[in-house]
Amino acid sequence: MRDQNEVRIRGRLAFDAEFHPSPKRTTFAVLTNIPYVNKSGEAGRETTLHRVVVWNQNVSTLTKGDEVKVTGMVSLLETDGKMRYRVFADEVTKLGIV
Repeated sequence: MRDQNEVRIRGRLAFDAEFHPSPKRTTFAVLTNIPYVNKSGEAGRETTLHRVVVWNQNVSTLTKGDEVKVTGMVSLLETDGKMRYRVFADEVTKLGIV
């Protein structure tokens, strides 16, 4: 079996996408929700924020609340002594209208 580093995320933008001219990239964050029921039978949801980087594409027209599908790879980076992951997107698709 071949190793593979691929991720697909579908969710809503946490804030407007930001274009950075040097080096040319766009950054944004996608929120995903996982519903659950706790031991007491109460419903809840866990929200996760996924930071995304898109190289050599300007997708800065994406705005907070837009529903998107992101396909790419995950990379673990050390920032300020903390390990964090980023999704490096190969494809970003805007879905539906909010």
